[in-house]
Amino acid sequence: MLSTALLLLACNDVDEFGQMLPDSVTLGEIRQVSELTYDELETLVPDEYQREEMRRNGGLLVQAQVNTSSSYQTYDHMEVYYSDNQSSLPGQNGGSGIWTELTGSTGSYDDAGWAYISWYGDAQMQLPGKTIYCKASLSLYGGNQMPGFVEHIRDDYYGSSYLYSEVRSYEYPDAPLISEFEVYGGDVIQANFRTAVDEYSVSEMPERGICYSTSNALPTISDGVTYVPSGYGQSSYASVTAQVPGGTYYVRAFVMGENGDVAYSPVQRVSSQGLMASVQIDSLVYVADIPYNTLADYLPTDAAYYQDDLRVRGGALVYLSASVEGDVYGWDMGLSVSATGVGSLPTEGYDNGYGAEAIWKNEDGNNNYWTLYWQPASNFAYDRDRNDFHYQAAMGVYSTSGNMVWSYSDTLATVWNEEPVIESVNYYEENPLAVSMDLTTWGYTTNLGVCYSTTNDLPTLEQNDGVAECPDTNLGYGVNSYYEFTLPAGTYYVRAYARSEGGLTYAPVQQVTVTEDMTTR
Repeated sequence: MLSTALLLLACNDVDEFGQMLPDSVTLGEIRQVSELTYDELETLVPDEYQREEMRRNGGLLVQAQVNTSSSYQTYDHMEVYYSDNQSSLPGQNGGSGIWTELTGSTGSYDDAGWAYISWYGDAQMQLPGKTIYCKASLSLYGGNQMPGFVEHIRDDYYGSSYLYSEVRSYEYPDAPLISEFEVYGGDVIQANFRTAVDEYSVSEMPERGICYSTSNALPTISDGVTYVPSGYGQSSYASVTAQVPGGTYYVRAFVMGENGDVAYSPVQRVSSQGLMASVQIDSLVYVADIPYNTLADYLPTDAAYYQDDLRVRGGALVYLSASVEGDVYGWDMGLSVSATGVGSLPTEGYDNGYGAEAIWKNEDGNNNYWTLYWQPASNFAYDRDRNDFHYQAAMGVYSTSGNMVWSYSDTLATVWNEEPVIESVNYYEENPLAVSMDLTTWGYTTNLGVCYSTTNDLPTLEQNDGVAECPDTNLGYGVNSYYEFTLPAGTYYVRAYARSEGGLTYAPVQQVTVTEDMTTR
């Protein structure tokens, strides 16, 4: 009888009731949740709460398979061990290594043997470029929690036996991981996510944002892309708004590492109603460069009364335009100006910075919009140590559902070197056959004067129609002076100028009439 039992044991694994035990455990391919399509995850994970956690935080999904030649069914415990140190995995030539922060185990969450490895906190920051090793373990128990024949012979602790799978591995891309990924549909696609990096290491991410597609179930950066606004600077948190045509989209966040590797978030699916705005800066024109007789052509009829003020205070005219697709309830369009770099431009709305003033807005009723801004010359004097100004147009559209969508233009940069800024010029009648000029400049000035012509409505020094140089007094930094010059009787186009070693600056051209009784306009 004893020899018969031993023979049975030699042929098959059996418990004390003679039941066939599993032959082996195998581990399926390790898959990152971000590599599963929306429908694949829906099929593999029946629990909705579990799916939402996976789509938000990512992680690894692996299936262990119990192999048996009998009709054996088990309710015993399946465990998946993982580590970035392969020698740390338990059992069968393993378990002797030192555990790391990336070593642990997770139980299967369903009867099919699927296990989910989720990463939190500091572990996420260590994963880029790491290889993770996994091994499945199935623990077996005898009837009534007592060891059977096999367990006695194997002499396992507490009467249990373990079957182990082979080792499989997964290599993470060398780019920061994405966590807390959330996507919302509606008028636009709105996505929020956090990148698992130290706040001081955000500069290690050359690019990040979201990619989306209506047809590619796993969109990449070769599909539609919206990047994180530059204003987020050193923050690991990012919010992205993508304006897309109406439809249902698959959406993933992405982060690019320094070496070009790209890490993606899990994919989510949302619908957009297709509210889209396209805004641009059409042109920037300095008032001083506009001939006297054509200034009216640069202003809409509704803003014609600005002409006299423009000729005194100079500056720049900035033209914005936009078009919108979708159901629009209301709109707002404006200009942001920064003298401290594009990183200081707003990421929500606009600021009318550095004296920019909206002097006209209009629409044609067909979702086309225009706005004209004026930035007086005196505002070019601010932050001159930076030497440049950055302009950005912004378009805000209110939808019928109450949401507001902002769209932004490319930035436009203007550069001031060391030439002076002429802030304002006024001409007055004075002594017979003389004109007085009240001139205010900013910056270092070496020479002041006026050039004039009876026929050229944009006189310059180069054309030499007529030049009256002001006395070299009170020059240097910040000139606020009163000068007189004499002209023969007649009507003149007059333009003040200021010069420094850095360059030459003109004021807008004005018209002056000199008569015997000094009537001036």
